Amino acid sequence: MEYVSHRSAALEGHLTSKGYLEYIENVDSNSRIYFIIGRDDLYKVQTKNTDLDIFIKLILRSYTGVFTDYVNIDEQMLSRRAGLTPDEVYQKLKKLSQMKIIHYVPQRKLPVIVYEMERINGNRIKISPENYQDRKLHYQLQVDSVIKYAVRKDECRIVNLLKYFDQFDPEPCGNCDVCKGDHETGISNADFNRISAKIKVLLLTESHAIDQIVIHINEYEKTAVSVARWLLDNGIIISDSKGLLSLKSNKSLSK
Repeated sequence: MEYVSHRSAALEGHLTSKGYLEYIENVDSNSRIYFIIGRDDLYKVQTKNTDLDIFIKLILRSYTGVFTDYVNIDEQMLSRRAGLTPDEVYQKLKKLSQMKIIHYVPQRKLPVIVYEMERINGNRIKISPENYQDRKLHYQLQVDSVIKYAVRKDECRIVNLLKYFDQFDPEPCGNCDVCKGDHETGISNADFNRISAKIKVLLLTESHAIDQIVIHINEYEKTAVSVARWLLDNGIIISDSKGLLSLKSNKSLSK
């Protein structure tokens, strides 16, 4: 394994898809300590710092080999045994490190590259045109999504963002510029989205006349009629010969 601080997303995607390597986003690295002073000097420190004496003794009782090499430690376990909060344990370990008594390496998460095959020279790596086009299309879709988030004026910013992360049917936030802006019907986008969602759900299983819709969704009549008319004009709901309105298709719910 090899730790890396940064990476080229495109190249990583190509190499991963071809089986050259595996990229693991986060790998836990345990906290480690190493006593950089000898036992005699440590005893002198303990006698002069009674507030640290008990904590140092706890470390020495809990772990062996701390004077010869780095030893993995568990701050949560030390917290329970010492009757301290995890932050208090961290602060004591940091203080011991600042006093040049120990070298303390806190737990951290790092990305890791695992080579799945023998490392080869860069000029021998082959990326197929098909794979390159797939990756290019993937990143183009990501760019398009960012542009859509920035310029779209008919969908809540938060809803748009959550859909990008595959969280569907989120509620509009009501606070972004889109929600507070006006729909072409003359009402706010937030009100339009709320009322249109009610109408779609109502018409999903049964057709209704416009006056029935107003009663069922419990919204101001003029506003409800305005939203229903817009949905009708834009083909999201349809009207039969009797004037009953129904949802054109289930796909309309996602609009």
